Amino acid sequence: MGCRILCKATLAAMAALSLAACDAVPRYRAAQGVRDFLDAVQKDDHQAFDARIDRAKLRDDVRRQLAASAAGADEDLGRALGGPAVDNLMNQMISPETFRLVWMRSGVSIRQAPNALEIAPLLRMIGDDRACLRNPRRGAPCILTFEDERGVWKLVGVNTGLSGDESPANA
Repeated sequence: MGCRILCKATLAAMAALSLAACDAVPRYRAAQGVRDFLDAVQKDDHQAFDARIDRAKLRDDVRRQLAASAAGADEDLGRALGGPAVDNLMNQMISPETFRLVWMRSGVSIRQAPNALEIAPLLRMIGDDRACLRNPRRGAPCILTFEDERGVWKLVGVNTGLSGDESPANA
């Protein structure tokens, strides 16, 4: 009887470990992508930065948060958020310089980009193809959301703090 309980407990522990291991590979790949993004930000490398973002999804995410924060306030503002002038402003804001400010707010040292092993515990995986980078000082809130786009992890969302969402890009 004691062996039966021990065997069940051992099997349950092995199942839990195998499920945790299933998360390890996508988490590490996501962490490498986040590291590459942060490295581009830290080095002010615009070309590498552009390769690590999905500008259209990022603009849509910021636009969604702006619209949510302005909901009910002004109908004209809601219409203006969809215009080309706003796209141009957002394109100027989506830069390594802006994300250095976000990075400084995160509590992660800005002297050099952390490595993938340092980043991995800060990620919350959302399936195998989305990852949310959490703030290490505050615990759960997401700062940035990344998505695997054909093998390249790209930034698709940023928490602006405007909409009251815990995480960007509906993470």
